[in-house]
Amino acid sequence: MVCSVSEVRAAAPSHKLPSASLDNPALASTRPQGWVKEVRIMDWQIIVALVVFVPLILLPVAFVWFLNFGGIYAARRAAKRKEVQARATKEAG
Repeated sequence: MVCSVSEVRAAAPSHKLPSASLDNPALASTRPQGWVKEVRIMDWQIIVALVVFVPLILLPVAFVWFLNFGGIYAARRAAKRKEVQARATKEAG
């Protein structure tokens, strides 16, 4: 059976609710049936994805930051050492 898009849209139930009705317990009966169940099904999958992928993304980022800040710290330390050495030779000179 082939249906046009307009036929499918006409047959589909319309659940156009204002966003406030989802938070209002008095309007709970107007919520589409099963909407809480759908959210719960995806919850554990999203949590697992975050637990797996966040460290995979953040560890290399932290390593690069460590290399960058380590290089900046070493350069500043070397510049300070040169400055102290130049001051000491100027005073001794």
